[in-house]
Amino acid sequence: MRKDKPMTFEIRPMRLQESGAVAQLFHDVWHETQAKLQDPRKAAIRGYGFFKGRIDMPEVRTLVALKEGQIIGFARWSPGHLHSLFVDQGQRGRRVGEKLCEVVVATNHDEGGGQLQLECVEGNRAARRFYERQGWRVSETIDSIDETSEGQIVVRHWVMLRR
Repeated sequence: MRKDKPMTFEIRPMRLQESGAVAQLFHDVWHETQAKLQDPRKAAIRGYGFFKGRIDMPEVRTLVALKEGQIIGFARWSPGHLHSLFVDQGQRGRRVGEKLCEVVVATNHDEGGGQLQLECVEGNRAARRFYERQGWRVSETIDSIDETSEGQIVVRHWVMLRR
């Protein structure tokens, strides 16, 4: 793809029949970008089924970004909270993540939502820089408890806010 031509892609709500493809993208990109920042015991139990369960949560909305019918990114959110935003490795740097974020922020605002919050694993500097470019700011650092096959572990996150 030539950099001087804008990439065209569509953003819309995920369709039920797309949940498997979104879960696979979630799994693949999480393991590529997040696993190295996590305790290996946590990454070891995050298989496809874990991510499919997250995608199938009825209380969380999922938007997809599609290029020529292929899912190249997604954002999961509920009022006041961005749960996850991931873009296929080959599509990064092409404003896919920015557009997904813009749609979440605009929809939250249009529906009367106030501030949005997300948690970003401490140490994920690329994600933090991305969100800061989109207007998010770190408000605090928190510890959360995650499960592993050997018990619980503490994971530090940056809490980021966007009005």
